[in-house]
Amino acid sequence: MELQATDGLYFCNWATYSILEGAGIDLSLITTTANPRNTRANGADAELQARSQEFLPNEGIHEVSGKRGQALANQGILVVASWQHPDPGSSGHIATVRPGTFNDLLDLDPELGPTIANVGVTNEVTTARDAFGESRLEEVRYYVIETNR
Repeated sequence: MELQATDGLYFCNWATYSILEGAGIDLSLITTTANPRNTRANGADAELQARSQEFLPNEGIHEVSGKRGQALANQGILVVASWQHPDPGSSGHIATVRPGTFNDLLDLDPELGPTIANVGVTNEVTTARDAFGESRLEEVRYYVIETNR
């Protein structure tokens, strides 16, 4: 399936959900509709926030810092980055943190944030700052989704 931006549709949710499904994650953990692909980024962000408040040892959704999220992604652990648009009728943005640091920096640059596999207006490997917008970087949340498999 081609996930290229068209007519104001950006597919960041579909791309992220496909990655989660590929990792064996049950999408009902973060989606709010019978058809998970109909859950926009704002809905997924709200579910991630709510479920991260539940404490389930060795499973569940846990919020981490951007620096910790990058370190976990570098270890092969799936990390989701999410931003909730303040207008409930609009869509935020959701993506996955990619292993490695941008421009081969030895350490995470806090002004750039983690490395993101971005699907949206542009589909590219970029920084959180560029994927979510510089003014939103402090509002981006990072989540680890753990399951007992």
